[in-house]
Amino acid sequence: MNRPLDDRAFLHHCRPTFLTEWPEALGRLSFRTEFVHLNDDAVRRLQDGALSRGPVRARADDALAPLMHKLDAARARLGGAAFVRTHTRSPKDSPLFQRHRGRVDTAWTALVMLAESARFHEDARWLALDRALPVIALREWVDIPHGMEFRCFVRGGRLLGIAQRPVPDAVTPALRAHAGAVRRLLVAFLGECLQRSGLPSAVFDLCLLREPVATMSLADVRLVELNPLHRATDAYACEPPAGPRSDGAFRASRV
Repeated sequence: MNRPLDDRAFLHHCRPTFLTEWPEALGRLSFRTEFVHLNDDAVRRLQDGALSRGPVRARADDALAPLMHKLDAARARLGGAAFVRTHTRSPKDSPLFQRHRGRVDTAWTALVMLAESARFHEDARWLALDRALPVIALREWVDIPHGMEFRCFVRGGRLLGIAQRPVPDAVTPALRAHAGAVRRLLVAFLGECLQRSGLPSAVFDLCLLREPVATMSLADVRLVELNPLHRATDAYACEPPAGPRSDGAFRASRV
């Protein structure tokens, strides 16, 4: 039987995977990121429904106006469009986030996605145990090819398995044709991630920047995010990640 999570212990366990904790060398294997720090007033505005009054009034709000200015400036430095998340995780349960796949073209859109997200509010309460606040992370917008995201489970420096993100029609003809090459490429890139992160046990989400071809190189791979190696992390097709099938194999999506 799984015991209930101890929130403080889980926070300590997860912290090394937070975006704000990544070593600079590890960040160079991922996407460009701009951090925007929230203060107590801004978090309260996101929690108390202030955004329901609309973007015009939000820009007149003493707590939200400076935040929107910082978000617009950060977004501009990334080229205009960005992917929104916090330093802990994305607000992927937000209906607006789902419609736009996390893409934001305005500060207002980013704030609405966060305010709609139960994940954001849950994490805000969770971080408060450590007297910390959520940090908004805008990441450069990159169109990742459909189905080309992979979750790599590592314990004690040993690869337990690689699972493709389960989305419909993820196993493309190109992936079928080059599955072995894709696995070798992901394993090689993962080795670099392990070295730079200093984490012997974690879940590394990687992606390919193009459909698999015979001439792929490490330049075609990026680190998307880190997750803790824990039962709370979705194991995809490797379920359970530490079970008898933890043989380092590549497992395609079952969807």
